[in-house]
Formats: sequence, C-alpha cells, structure tokens
Amino acid sequence: MLRLILKLLCHLAILAVLVFGPTAWAQGDEPQSTELKPADMKAHVEVAKVESGSLPLTLHALGRIAAPPQAHTTVAALGAGVVLHVAVREGERVTSGTLILTLDNRTARAQLEQARSLLALAQSEARHGESTDLAQQQSELDAAARQAQATAAGLRREAESQAQLLAKGLTSTKAEADARRASDAAELDTAQAQRKAEIFRGTGRSMERQRLEGKVRDAQGAVRLAEIEVESGSVYAPMTGRITRLTATAGVAVDKGAALAEIEPAGSLGVRFSLSPASARQIRSGAALTLFQDSSTTEGEHEALQGRIVAVGGGIDVETGLVTIEGVLEPVDSSDTSATQPFMGETLPGLITLGAAREGLLVPRSALTQPESGTGWIVMRIDEGKHAEPVEVHLVTETATQAIIASPDLNAGDSVIRDGNYNLPEGAGVVTGEEHTSETLHAGEGH
Repeated sequence: MLRLILKLLCHLAILAVLVFGPTAWAQGDEPQSTELKPADMKAHVEVAKVESGSLPLTLHALGRIAAPPQAHTTVAALGAGVVLHVAVREGERVTSGTLILTLDNRTARAQLEQARSLLALAQSEARHGESTDLAQQQSELDAAARQAQATAAGLRREAESQAQLLAKGLTSTKAEADARRASDAAELDTAQAQRKAEIFRGTGRSMERQRLEGKVRDAQGAVRLAEIEVESGSVYAPMTGRITRLTATAGVAVDKGAALAEIEPAGSLGVRFSLSPASARQIRSGAALTLFQDSSTTEGEHEALQGRIVAVGGGIDVETGLVTIEGVLEPVDSSDTSATQPFMGETLPGLITLGAAREGLLVPRSALTQPESGTGWIVMRIDEGKHAEPVEVHLVTETATQAIIASPDLNAGDSVIRDGNYNLPEGAGVVTGEEHTSETLHAGEGH
C-alpha cells in the first residue's frame, strides 16, 4: 500500500513539472494568466454618425404624479336656442364626438336663409357686371367729351376765319391771336375730357368689378357664420370621458356660451413639479413635457409619458422656497400592452421643453455615458482602425431619444457608439453591427 502511494506521488510530481515547467516548480510560483489587451478585443457595438442639428432647450425636473389640476372640462353652447333633446345621462361614459344634446335654433336657421338670399343677390349683381350708377357716370363723361370736341371745332373754324381776314387786312392782329389762343385751349380741353372718359371706361369698370366681388365674399362669409350657428344646434363631446354633470334640460332656453355639461377626461393624470424660481421663470403654460418610467432617459418612446404644462404657480412656497408647476399627462393607450400607468404619488424624472432651440452636434441620447469619475459626459468615438476612444463632451440639451452636444474634439460625420458602450477601455477593438452580421453569415457558410 505504501509503495502504491509513493508511486502515485511520483506521477503527480512529473505531471506538475510538465504543466508548470521546472522553474515554477523550483520557485513555487503560481501559473500566470494572460490578460486580453484592449486592442485585441472584439466588442460588438451599434454605431451612429454625428450630425449637425438643433433641439429645443429642455429642463430636467422630477415630477410627482397627482390628480389633474383641471379634472373636468365644461361643454358650452356655441349658439343660443331652446334645448330640444338631451342624449346622455350623468355618469355616462362617452367618446369624442358623442352627441350630448340638440338645440332648437330656429332663429339661427332664419338668419341662414336671409344670408343665403343676400349672397344670391350679390352673385347676380356680379354676373351683371355693371351697376346703373357706373353706366350713368360713363355716359356723362362721354357727353362731356363730345361737347368739348364740338366747342373746339367751332373755335378752330373761327381761328381759321380770323387768319384769312388778317391776310386781307380786314381784322386786327390782336383779334386773330385771341381766336388762335381760344382754339388751342379748346383742343386741350377736348383731349382732357376724352382722356378722362377713357380712363373711367377702363379703371372704373375694374373698380366696380372689385367692389362687386368683395360684396360676394362678404356675403359668403356671412353664410358660413350662419351655418356655424345652425351647426351649433348639435352639441358633441370634445373628448373621451365621463359625464359628471348636466346643467341643461329639455325645454329650457340657453344663451350662447352657457355651460351645458361637464366631462371628466378618461385616464388623465396630473403631474406637479417643485422648481427654483429661476427655473420656473423659464417655463410657460402649454410647454411640452415628458416623464420617464425608468430613472434613465434613454428608453424607448413606449416607456415615456407625454403631456403639457397647464399652470405656473404665482408664488414661492415660504417653507421650501420653490415654485409649483402643474401639468397634465396624455391618457395611456389601453391597447398598447407595453405601456404602463404610473402610480398616484409616484415620482418620475422628466424633461420640460422651454421652446428656444439650441444648435450643435446631434447624437442619439444612448451614445452619452458618464466616465468612471461620475461627472460630465463622454461619447465613444470609433477611429479608422475600429478602436474606441472616449471624447469628453458638454451636454447642451436633450430629448428622450436625441441630444445636442458640444466638443472641440468631435466633428459632424464622426462615428460614435450608440449601443454597446459597456464602459469599454480606451483603444478597445470593436465590431459594428454590420460586421457582426457578416461574420455570422460567413461562419454559417463554413458548416
């Protein structure tokens, strides 16, 4: 038994020498492991080209989900009339375009018929082309031109007669000169009268045509307004939701603008931001906002909630020193299985659009990553040798999917990693998505 154990130990010693070498055996060193150099790596990544572009300036903020600031929408009468029929009940759910009630607007219908009659009259006048006044004015101008022409002809004959008498010594030089001046003045008056009649014949008709066409346009506008008044007799739900209150009943007369019903929007949520006064001053009512279901702003659009700002607080909270900004979110599409409804009271990161655009280098938002220091931003640029190198950049503004950056070391047209950064070391070798696909195809052909 002892002999067997000694034989086994001898075999193990020989095996150790063969594997680790005599030097390692003699010095008692552990075997050295080989480390992959960055340049020899083949990290599979997706790339994108840096472009020149612009994005609206945005503000980062944390929003707390709450009830919408305006939980009800009032449906008002667009015209006056008597309620004929109410088609819904309180508590009933309606969709956008559902008939709420109808009005007996006979006055509006009578006004529509009158407006249509005036339109027909204006169109008839326009087809006729000339009014009586226009023809009368033209006739008077033509008569004045003929009268001037006849007067000039008579004075011309008188001047010719005086010239003949002067040649025979039967009249004075002054008489002949006076007759000639009178004839010349009459010729000038004739030319002016004829010109005036001719101008009116052209421009007068044009002006009259424009006046008649304007009259037709005014009549058409009046008809359209009357049609709107008639159409306002049918009142429809402006959104999908639930009827929470009906203020109109059949047989009751209502004025234009009177409240008829209140609707609670379906699936709507509110959001509240608490911002510093300096940040709040940059925000305007109606500004677009985006909330993200995850702490990262690089997720797909289906995980982002869209909405708008509806109110900017008028004062500063004395305890916090912050200003309250209220917004309302668009309802989550129930048919989208990937969309999730946030919880009431949940706090989510978001972006508020400030409106002013910023220009610079446009990259996918996913291309941005933070260095090991945890401060600032970098992108991984790919050089001609297919190696990744970090480039420090300044984040100017961003949306859910894109970002505007600035860097003296980056240019439009450069390639950056948009997916697969994974904190790659500087100089790491990379394989783009296209090359990865090509390698896979070639590997498949070899089998």
